[in-house]
Amino acid sequence: IIQIAKYRGIQPEQALENIIYARAASLNELLEIVASLKKVKDVGIVLLDSLPSLFIAPEDVREYKRNLGIISYVLKFLLDYSLDNDASIVVTNMKINDKVFGDPFVSIFISKRLIIERTGERERSVRYLFPLSSKTSRFTIERNGLR
Repeated sequence: IIQIAKYRGIQPEQALENIIYARAASLNELLEIVASLKKVKDVGIVLLDSLPSLFIAPEDVREYKRNLGIISYVLKFLLDYSLDNDASIVVTNMKINDKVFGDPFVSIFISKRLIIERTGERERSVRYLFPLSSKTSRFTIERNGLR
């Protein structure tokens, strides 16, 4: 965030003041946070980090289907919110053994899918999975941003 602010000519402290942070430790908290977005209109970006962490290891098929319904509701709401408010929505997800968590339901609500992969101790690569592209970018995560 600091790196982006500096690039845009904004004081990092000012950029950090304009960030609303919310953390959901349960499905109910996630739904409350999503519902609270209805009251906020001046948002440029919403980051939903680690969506799968709230849905790991359902007890049975019924709970799994319920969780997919909640995921669909949240992502549909965020899609509509982004279109109505000209906001960007970024959702981080998990890929295990070539299977992306929540697919095919999650992919219904996305326009772009990127994959970030470890290519060295500190180096990562990023590439589009959807729309498909052969281009790859490499970067290193450092204390003051990406290089």
